Amino acid sequence: MSMCSESAVSCPSQKGHRYIEADRFCAGRNVHHRACSWLTLPGSHTREVDASGRLPEAVTWCQGMGVTAGVDWQEWRREAVACLGDQLRDLPRDPSSGPALMADELVRELDDAGVRWILNGSMVLVAAGVEFLPGDLDVVPQLEPANLERLASVLDRLDAFPEVSPGWEYSLTPDEARRWRPHPSVEANLNHRFVTAYGILDVVPRLTGTYDDLLEGSWTVMLGGRDVTVAEPAPIVERLRLSQRRKDRDRWEAASHLHLDRD
Repeated sequence: MSMCSESAVSCPSQKGHRYIEADRFCAGRNVHHRACSWLTLPGSHTREVDASGRLPEAVTWCQGMGVTAGVDWQEWRREAVACLGDQLRDLPRDPSSGPALMADELVRELDDAGVRWILNGSMVLVAAGVEFLPGDLDVVPQLEPANLERLASVLDRLDAFPEVSPGWEYSLTPDEARRWRPHPSVEANLNHRFVTAYGILDVVPRLTGTYDDLLEGSWTVMLGGRDVTVAEPAPIVERLRLSQRRKDRDRWEAASHLHLDRD
């Protein structure tokens, strides 16, 4: 398999999946996994914690399945870099921070191009009536090649490029972000947080479920004058509940009733 190709890392497609990052699962149950040498997940699956106290990879748990699916960030970075071109370009804006989110504009761009996608992340809670300012638009695209090509055309039109996150060891460097182009229009090349003039467009093909996974329980709302398919809120609220970030805790408190109302 070419490195610049679709990733083979995924959870088996099945109804009822819930995806919980392992360290958040641990923290949410008052288990300080940095004091342990092993972390045990439901279903008798055990993962070793490295010397820094972090899991070797970002592990997700498919609840009810008893399976763990790892996101190998080293492999993700290797595949992403393999897709980059050789030519550096001038970036139209700061690669480490995007402008304020203009979600309606991004929605219209995606809709006009005929991209098939599901809204996930914090904007789902806003669509459900929770009041806070989301930081990005989480887009889970259908992974058929023709649809990825349509998504690439949107990124090209928006003059988008991957965000650079200096505090994250697997982030692209500024020069690597300058080498990025919308093609090849394959998953490995489109799996980034993109800086655009309308804010951050976060393309997440698999991290919290694929397009097909998230169709189960999805619903439709009107955003930017367009019909948008939206993921079920309950798993998002659960991830916020298990997070230790103050921002996520605040959002969970505002949205917890959604989790209680949807079972």
